Amino acid sequence: MGNNINSESNPKVQNQGELESSGTLMSKSGPQAGENLGNKVSPVIELYSLGEFHLKQGNYPEALECIKQGIELAEKMHGSGDLKVGEGYIRLGIVGIYENQNEAAQESIKKGLDIISAKVGKHPDLAEAYQKIGSAYYQCDRLDEAIKAYNNGLEIITATLGTGHPRTAKFYIYIAEVYGEKGLNDEAIHYYKKGLKLASDLPDDETAKIYDFIASRYLEKDCFAEASYYYDKEMELKIKKLGRTHPSIAAFADLVAMSFFTREATFYSIVYYRKELDVLTALPGKDIDIAEVYSKIGHAYKLKQMYKDAIGCYLKEARIRQNRAPAERNPLMAVYKNLGSSFFSLKLYDQAIEYHLKREDLLIPMKNHFEAAEVYLDIGDAYLAKGIYEKAIEYYNRAMTKISTIGGQDSFEMSMVYDKLGTAQLVKGNFGEALKCLKEELDIKTKRLAQNDPSIANTHARFGYYYLKSGAYDDAISCFTQVLNLKQGKEVDPFHLIQDYINLGNAYKGKRDFHNTFASYSSALTLIHKLKEIPVELLVTMKNLFFSAMHSATDTKGDELFARFTTNYVSKTVTVATSLLEELSLKNLPMDASSMFHCISYALLKDDYLATDPDKRNEFAYSVRKLAAEIIRRNAEAFYPSDFNGDLIENYTRALEKPGFWGRDTELKAFALYFRVHIVLYVMTKTKVLLPEIFTGGFPSTKKMILLMDVRDGRRICKLFVSSHQGEVHESSLFPNDEAEIQTLAEKFFNKLL
Repeated sequence: MGNNINSESNPKVQNQGELESSGTLMSKSGPQAGENLGNKVSPVIELYSLGEFHLKQGNYPEALECIKQGIELAEKMHGSGDLKVGEGYIRLGIVGIYENQNEAAQESIKKGLDIISAKVGKHPDLAEAYQKIGSAYYQCDRLDEAIKAYNNGLEIITATLGTGHPRTAKFYIYIAEVYGEKGLNDEAIHYYKKGLKLASDLPDDETAKIYDFIASRYLEKDCFAEASYYYDKEMELKIKKLGRTHPSIAAFADLVAMSFFTREATFYSIVYYRKELDVLTALPGKDIDIAEVYSKIGHAYKLKQMYKDAIGCYLKEARIRQNRAPAERNPLMAVYKNLGSSFFSLKLYDQAIEYHLKREDLLIPMKNHFEAAEVYLDIGDAYLAKGIYEKAIEYYNRAMTKISTIGGQDSFEMSMVYDKLGTAQLVKGNFGEALKCLKEELDIKTKRLAQNDPSIANTHARFGYYYLKSGAYDDAISCFTQVLNLKQGKEVDPFHLIQDYINLGNAYKGKRDFHNTFASYSSALTLIHKLKEIPVELLVTMKNLFFSAMHSATDTKGDELFARFTTNYVSKTVTVATSLLEELSLKNLPMDASSMFHCISYALLKDDYLATDPDKRNEFAYSVRKLAAEIIRRNAEAFYPSDFNGDLIENYTRALEKPGFWGRDTELKAFALYFRVHIVLYVMTKTKVLLPEIFTGGFPSTKKMILLMDVRDGRRICKLFVSSHQGEVHESSLFPNDEAEIQTLAEKFFNKLL
């Protein structure tokens, strides 16, 4: 977005900073004697206009010559102190700016300004001269000098006409444009708004362009709500001029949607794609355009992992494309692929296979073998995930045949097929066939990649997994050790590295080498605690691995290492110590689905909540429940599909507004965002207290609110809380640091918590 404002309000497109060819710079001074004879144009103006023409063509010597002749003629006709002479020197200076002849340009400009100032004094016409100078500097990317010239003009206008005069508006807009060019978006927005406020007589087209500029600057700052506000105002003016169902409105909505999409403001892009749909559906013969928009919305939902919504859009696209006569093959192939991959992501493998098979039906025999291979690989992946290994192997072999036809047996694409085929053979239990595939994959990669390439390390990891599954523990240990050496010091996926250490520990466990088992598991645990966000399921996996290894251990070293681990583990997942429980105060709150909203009411809106009649506090809590729904709707970008259990935001928030809906982490995230408070959540089951979660809303805060929730039959009942504690919440502040304290907590809580 961000199209340039027209020549009257945008310095950069003002015909390269020229003065109006229609005549004098000082429009209010009236014509000079001898300037117009009937309908004849003054020869001075003719010369200036010809100079301006040469300037636009880049013919600077010719431009200078014409302007100099104009100045000489003006001096003969009107005298050396005439406005026309001053205007000529300004024009002469502007050419000097373009030629980068700074000293000569400044001398000419000063002379021109002195003549104009002597003639009219501090007059708005003098401000117009500064505007033209600023435009020339701006066009030549001398932005600081442009701002200085515009400010000089603005100072004269405000001194002579007042700060609120409409003629100041265009200077604010010029300055805004320059700041925008400098990338100073805050300053640009400030001056655009000032100009817009004062430009009372600005045509709607020009106002719309300024709205577009402001929206674009907000978009560059990732201020999506503000950008959307000004794009909407721009759209309103376009609708006023063209009508709600004009094709240009659809085109504008599409452009805005793409602008948001490129800034990863996915939900805002969806809003404007739907506005585009509203227009297109009202127009005849737009079915293919409608299909394209559904495809774009589907991609946006898919990007946010909202696969159900994506599938809904892709199905609408598919129906439109299927109904065309004749149907276009390539768009159908694309939409079937999107449907197949979306169903696959939802683990709906039958539907995934169904649409990938539709792609297979559209394949052209003996044509585009890579396309066919891609289809066969996708079908194989779906069968593999479904556990139908024979069919997976069949389609992987088909893909291999296609790739070998055009790429040869040693192509890199063939190594990827061997990877998939080897995996299928391995899970099917065909260890010999799996080993053959892995060797072929490794052979191709070693020929085509550097020996320290992470892809080779990943292949060695699969070798290790193969040996681990087949009970060849020494070979597995050798492979995983090699993998870790190859990855050392490189940027690799931390989750892959964690899995490598876990697999190495499992191999040592198979050998009953428990010292190295616990050492490998501990390395994995160390990496887990370095993650920005620690998946609880990973900690649960580690706990189970340590327990399993402990029960298998027979030597005292294993027991000793496990004891050391449990101390560390409890310190990291400690949960609610006695001192904390004493600090919390029990409140008489409902033990039902409204408990969270009563807690939020008491903790964050305490004065209003306590001032409410006790019989009406349920209504107060209900208003807070509705507030949560509104926060989520207005801040959709701050949430993930998993926050809504894969449901539509609209459906989720409607359900949330019903009194029987149990509050979840999603609402805590919303309240943290809205109230700028850190919420620390401890969840207690019958046997343990889970790792605390911290909801910050993405902002630092000196306020902390602690919740303890009791899970009963899958429902979280908020029982205890503390609020408004000073000090920013960090994970380290939630855990004890003293070794003796850790040991005490480990002894006191280990059996209860783990």
